[in-house]
This record gives sequence, C-alpha cells and structure tokens, in this order.
Amino acid sequence: MNQFTSNFAPLMEEMLVYKESLGYARATYESRLHDFDRFCLTHFPEESLLKKEMVLKWMEKRPNESVQNLKVRGQIIRGLGQYLDSMGMEAYILPEMFVGHSGRFTPYMFSDTELKAFFIAADGVASNTVDPGKSIVIPVIFRLIYTCGLRPNEGRELKRQNVNLDTGEILITKTKRHKERIVVLSDDMLNLCRAYETRRNMIFPDSEYFFPCADGQAYSQRQLQREFISCWIRANPGKSPNILPRVRVYDLRYPNLYKIQTISRKSRVLSLSC
Repeated sequence: MNQFTSNFAPLMEEMLVYKESLGYARATYESRLHDFDRFCLTHFPEESLLKKEMVLKWMEKRPNESVQNLKVRGQIIRGLGQYLDSMGMEAYILPEMFVGHSGRFTPYMFSDTELKAFFIAADGVASNTVDPGKSIVIPVIFRLIYTCGLRPNEGRELKRQNVNLDTGEILITKTKRHKERIVVLSDDMLNLCRAYETRRNMIFPDSEYFFPCADGQAYSQRQLQREFISCWIRANPGKSPNILPRVRVYDLRYPNLYKIQTISRKSRVLSLSC
C-alpha cells in the first residue's frame, strides 16, 4: 500500500501503528484511511485539523453506496477523531448516532502488582547506539506520566525550560484544551527527576526537551507506544503477547486520576530505582 500523502499522513500512520500494537490487523483500517487521505487531498488540501466541516463532507452518501459502507466510513472517521483526541489534539469526533452503537474503548486499570512489574521492566530498558539515552529516559518518562496524570504528548513534548527542579513545578503547555497548567511533583518524583537531569545532561546537553530521543528531539507517539508495549510484555514473562490485555501509554494516567482524591501521589510511585 502506498504511503499517505495528505497533511494527516503522519497522524494516520501513527494511528495504524497504535492499532497494530493493540493486536488489530493493519489492513482493517489502512484501505479506509487511504480513501480518507485521497479525500483530504481533493477537498481540504491545506487542512491539518480534523474539523466538523470536513467530517460531515466525508459522511455525505456517495452514489449507489450502501448504508453499511457509509457506516463503516463513519466508524473509521470517528475512530480517527477519537484517536487524535486521546493524543491531546484538537479533533471533531463524529457522534455515535451516525455510525450506530459500537464498543467504547475502556481504559485499562492497572493493579499495583502490574504497575510494579511494569516499572521494574522499564528500569531494565537498555540503551543502544541508535538511542543512547533510552535507558535513563524510559523509566522516568513513564513514571512522570503516571504520577502526574499527564497525557502522553504532555510528557514526551515537555521542554526543559518548563521543568523547575528547585520548586518541583512543571508547566504543561501542550494541553488538550490549549490551556496551560502547573503540576507539582511529589518529593520522590522530584528527587528522581533531579538525578535523571544530571545523567541526561551528560548525553543531551543541548536538547530543549526534557525527554529527548537520539536526535535530541522529542520521542514520537509511535516510539513511546512501542517502548511501552515492550515493557508491558517483559513485565508479563511467560505470557503470549496475544493474550495480554490491550494497553496504551494513555492508560497510565487513569489509576491516579481515579485515586488521587484518596491516595497521595508520593505513595503511588513504585520501584524508583533508576
């Protein structure tokens, strides 16, 4: 299949990678997304946001098109909107009534045992010549997302200038609603970040990102999801990846969002060994 060519190309490719990481077949979505890719080039060549106008245009019934095919096209565009929204991007989500009832993605709620095993697996990540800082970045970025309830893009695109390791305050600017907010680190997380910063500066002294990858830029959504799934698999030795619960980086926020009213984030940081 040819590559996508519209302004949505990288986003659709990342969605496919994400779906594959959950165990879905790429072919299930790829041909329909290519159809939407061609639609974007024809009708909205300059657009880079999934807006209501283009979604409704996409949903216009085609000559001799069956209701079932229209429903499938609706499910694909609704899925794309939901994916972009989950990544903290502005996107119009087609109402469910356009496509009929479908199962809503349910966040996976990790148990404390699973979280401990996951973070131990993250601590075992090894660097290589392709990504020399991976062994120090991965254990900390996943803990930060977890303890602070961050969206994945808020963690991976965090700038050094927005991290105050004196006060423990982090300014989050890449937010879903485009509203800045300040997150305060627990004492354990602050100490971990201070130790991490010392090691990070030895490898990436000039990068503007707090969690840089090999080229000094932020990790992509695809890279972070790949590392997340890899840690999840290693955290469950002896189990086939095909039978493991489907998880995503975004699911790390939910335990704290659910329990933050009764449990201190400080007590929720597990296995801070990096």
